[in-house]
Amino acid sequence: MIKFYSFLIGAFLLISVNANAQKTYPAILEFFNGDVKKGLIELPAPDTKKIKYQATPDDKQIKIEAEEVSAITLKSDSSVMRIENLAIEGARYRLLMSKFIEGKVSLYGYGHLGTMYGVITLYVKRASEEKATSYNGFGLKKRMSKYFEDDPETVKYIQETPLLKIDLEGVIHKYNARQHSKAVSGI
Repeated sequence: MIKFYSFLIGAFLLISVNANAQKTYPAILEFFNGDVKKGLIELPAPDTKKIKYQATPDDKQIKIEAEEVSAITLKSDSSVMRIENLAIEGARYRLLMSKFIEGKVSLYGYGHLGTMYGVITLYVKRASEEKATSYNGFGLKKRMSKYFEDDPETVKYIQETPLLKIDLEGVIHKYNARQHSKAVSGI
């Protein structure tokens, strides 16, 4: 199983790419109104207001309002990255975040450079929820237990495991698998 550190590597790659944002990447932009555009973009920061886009390498770059874009799919030779524009619980703004895990509960995040090191910010969101919930800060174990309260096995793991040893990726994968099994068996 890929460990949480794979998220760190991915997020730090985003940081390094974002720090050198002159490069353009093949992308598909999906808009809230249903439109789709294929072209090239500079990798946007999570809180960007405008996305730099061009249909072809020879076209002039234009700026698209980030609030109009629902999702971005970036493609490279070896990977595909999905970035979604999510509303944040307790905030009036949206952020562009990479989707790390997709399922009943999805895991999103982004990386940014601090003064001495990089910082990873993580969010979780159920498909039925309108806003993503932060997975950072004080009272984390209590908030995690409440978020997963519909699965006693997950809550027990969270409460019994020291905070720094919690395998967040594993928690979400196991939770999603149990929820899928319940749905299939009709429980």
